[in-house]
Amino acid sequence: MYGDGMVEPARPHLRVIPGDPPDDDQVPRKLRFLAEHPDWVIVLDGFWRARRADAETWAVTRYELRVLLDELDRITGNGTAPA
Repeated sequence: MYGDGMVEPARPHLRVIPGDPPDDDQVPRKLRFLAEHPDWVIVLDGFWRARRADAETWAVTRYELRVLLDELDRITGNGTAPA
């Protein structure tokens, strides 16, 4: 894709978005979900996507990890989605 002397664009630096409290971090919640449901795969490729490990298509696609995890909790009956 970046041949003939073209330089691949630099990846932007990650940063904390102002206003989000540290206790709103969804990564620990994601890790708990995956530990409880090893048959699911969650990836970030511009969108957060989730599918069963043995499936070929994505079951859930969302912009925000929190919303994706809420939907996965609903699907799996996990019951850990915040009220």
